[in-house]
Amino acid sequence: MSTSTHAQDLLDTLQARTFQDASGVNLPYRLYVPENYDPNQKYPLVLYLHGSGERGDDNRLPLEAEPFAQTFFSPDVQAAHPSFFLVPQCPWEVAGGDPRGEFWVNNFETVLGESSGEETLHPGWTWNSYSIADYPVSASLQAVTNLLPALQSEFSLDANRLYVTGWSMGGDATWDLLMRNPGLFAAGAPVAGVGDPTQGASLASTPLWVFHGAEDTSMDVSGSRIMVSAIQAAEGNPRYTEYADGGHYIVAEEGRVYQEPGFMDWLFAQSNTVAVPVERTRTSQVPEPATLGLLAMGLLGGRFCFRRRPVA
Repeated sequence: MSTSTHAQDLLDTLQARTFQDASGVNLPYRLYVPENYDPNQKYPLVLYLHGSGERGDDNRLPLEAEPFAQTFFSPDVQAAHPSFFLVPQCPWEVAGGDPRGEFWVNNFETVLGESSGEETLHPGWTWNSYSIADYPVSASLQAVTNLLPALQSEFSLDANRLYVTGWSMGGDATWDLLMRNPGLFAAGAPVAGVGDPTQGASLASTPLWVFHGAEDTSMDVSGSRIMVSAIQAAEGNPRYTEYADGGHYIVAEEGRVYQEPGFMDWLFAQSNTVAVPVERTRTSQVPEPATLGLLAMGLLGGRFCFRRRPVA
């Protein structure tokens, strides 16, 4: 059997579904239900958040274009760690949303195009940080948060063993969900993403394994470095793996990230002592920011570049 055929066979084991939350956002998603699912047993769930190129409504692209995520429901991993695997798909746009388009994290900026010389709007991927106080949770990411209790009411999920990971735009979204919902996830694994370093204290007690490539030209590696430093400054103990020769696509390279020795065992060993309920309502409130003294500390020798919402 060819590799591509095997990947398609794996993909066909996931249920194609759509979730509509109270605000009217339609969220396509794929769900892997463990083989021989027993409703009398509690199962962990892994939430995977894809990159920007896989937005849409086809319900397959996130896993076809990012086949490395299929590692989570491969026979070997499932034999060792029976679990649910959830892959929502960010829509291109949402009704009443930002006219510039929908992203997991709508931290837009205005930049001058190198070739055209014209100003264009892009999400803040060229930043190595952003402030969640300046950017309310996106409609799509709130829909993802609202989907979790719906699945918990349908399936026998262990609320103490919810995990979140994602790459590129999904790495940003992983940080965003962790920062806005402290205590909800038992562990997180942001890959090539950026977050808000003033939230280090809210992340200090969450087990994290952060991945980035030192040669990443799409999402600067300093984004992960300053998040790790901020969490360490708040007495957290995140794991951090930086690949010296790695670019943006470290997640697709043999033996790295989800294939990193010990990663799966580490992830599935994490559990919250007390489950944190998920609110179904959309809110723009964020946890109280940690002290801004982190900025004065000169994290990582001046590579810190904190951006706030542009003023019109």
